[in-house]
Amino acid sequence: LRKQILGMLYLEHFALSGVFKHVNLGILNTLILQIAICLENIRLNENLSTATEVFKRVITRENPHKEIVENQHISIKEGSNHYILPYNKIVYIKAHNYFTIVHCTDKSYRSGKNLKEIEESLAKEKFFRIHKSFIVNLDYISHLQYFMSGNYVAYLKDEDETQVPVGKSYTPKIKKKLGIN
Repeated sequence: LRKQILGMLYLEHFALSGVFKHVNLGILNTLILQIAICLENIRLNENLSTATEVFKRVITRENPHKEIVENQHISIKEGSNHYILPYNKIVYIKAHNYFTIVHCTDKSYRSGKNLKEIEESLAKEKFFRIHKSFIVNLDYISHLQYFMSGNYVAYLKDEDETQVPVGKSYTPKIKKKLGIN
């Protein structure tokens, strides 16, 4: 045990004489040691709580989408089924008239949500809107190819090497995100 003063205990008893005899001092010393251990545990617990709060604030500041990233999936309702789709399985998402198709590595899922609703539930560091009708998983972009008149096409790393158009207004943003000059 460290030799550190955590507090002071003053005991005085006027009603009875001989309460603090040598025989009782051993018991008293044990009780005082237990109190000191309890006080030290309280201090350590407070330090741990403070450190945990600081850590949470740092993580949240560095990653404002922490709660989304921790989930690492989205849920899609298709008919009466609810599917949990891990981010690493989602290749791209395409909007149609009144529904959205989530294209995964193994299957595609039709959702009644619009593209904007789905986009809001995705991790911004993993997914990027490259066209008014397309969101892609950045991990699946193979390369961009100039098409014509300032238009680009994104090639995806899936079985079909899917080609997704890049909207003109999205081109500078995706090029910056991918580090392309």
